[in-house]
Parts: sequence; C-alpha cells; structure tokens
Amino acid sequence: MKFSFSKELEITQMAEGLNRKIVNYCDNLMVCEVHFEKEGVTAAMHSHPHEQCTYVVSGKLKATINDETHILEKGDSMLMAANEPHALTALEESVVVDTFTPMREDFIK
Repeated sequence: MKFSFSKELEITQMAEGLNRKIVNYCDNLMVCEVHFEKEGVTAAMHSHPHEQCTYVVSGKLKATINDETHILEKGDSMLMAANEPHALTALEESVVVDTFTPMREDFIK
C-alpha cells in the first residue's frame, strides 16, 4: 500500500494553464489530478496505448472522443479505449481526475 499527500505532490505544467499532479500509481494503475486554470485551456486531441477514465471534479468542459462531442460537468465522466483519440477544452476553470491503466511511464520520466 502506498500513501500520497496532496501538499507533497509535484505539479507538472502540461501546457499553459494546464497542470497535472500524479496522485498515486503502480504498474497497472495511475491516478492524476488535472487543473484547467481558465476557459479555453485545451488538452488537444491525442491518443495513447492506455485505457483512460476522466472524472470531472469541478467546472465544465467540452469533451471529444473520436468524432463525438459532449459537455461534461461536475460528476460526469468519459471513458477512452487504448489508442482512442480524445480531447478536452475548459469552458470555465475545471478540475478532472484521470485514471490510466496501465500506468503512464511517460509521466514519471
């Protein structure tokens, strides 16, 4: 079992206004907290070989998976299969929790 404490987590800037904290991870699972600091901040369309679930903690975002787009708000989520293209754009300041399986080795290098 591994504990992590928010005040000790490193913040990584992914893009201007887009910041990530790796909350915890093991070989098969990674949980990240992602902050979109203001309206218009975007996690551009991308894909990766990990399955991903994104849960909206606060705010409002435009979410796209492949060619399907929806508005997500607090309590909503999206699930992406491995290699499935997806993107998020903040419609206001927002926080999401991203869960990946297996863990994202590229995030810890």
